[in-house]
Amino acid sequence: MIKLLFTGVLLQVLCSFATQKVKTTLYYESLCPGCHEFIKDQLVPTWKNMSDYMLVELVPYGNAQRNYSGGHWHFKCQHGVLECEENLIHACAVDLLQSRETNKLLNFINCMVFHSDLELHKKTSWCIKNAEIPERKIIACVGGPKAESLILSMAEKTESVTPDWLGVPTVQINGVYNPNEQEEIVDNLKSIICKYLGNPQPDICNQV
Repeated sequence: MIKLLFTGVLLQVLCSFATQKVKTTLYYESLCPGCHEFIKDQLVPTWKNMSDYMLVELVPYGNAQRNYSGGHWHFKCQHGVLECEENLIHACAVDLLQSRETNKLLNFINCMVFHSDLELHKKTSWCIKNAEIPERKIIACVGGPKAESLILSMAEKTESVTPDWLGVPTVQINGVYNPNEQEEIVDNLKSIICKYLGNPQPDICNQV
């Protein structure tokens, strides 16, 4: 009886540990060099090594501004019209993939970042194929009635971050923005994920 009780408790602990995940929310804009570096050097590599312990949310909007006129929302992006177009492409990919296929989403975003010097539509087409995403669904989203509401939702999420942040990339951990952690997050996301996982730590946290 004692042995069975111990086994049951152990299984509960192991199951709890196995399902514990740290939510990482990245607020960024598609043509920001610092955002590119964070995605390539921190977010994607950390996800590849620690996907069992992470939930990733992407919010492509950044320092854009919005105004309402003529019955529609209009957006002005820090790096110009092309950034607004690419933010929308990213938002459509997020809407299509984030809740179900984070691997594909991050492969697509990483590809877009890696090929940032290519013409927008050329790199988008290439990265869609590379990530094996249904191209027709992205095209339908970008050119469809949902586009405006998608970017508006990204704007509202970004504007809701408190305390006020100074720029991108900005990262929330488990829904909380801590200004004092931003430098470490940008330099060593893995250490922050491990910190929030607590104990017992997965083996990956003890690897250099």
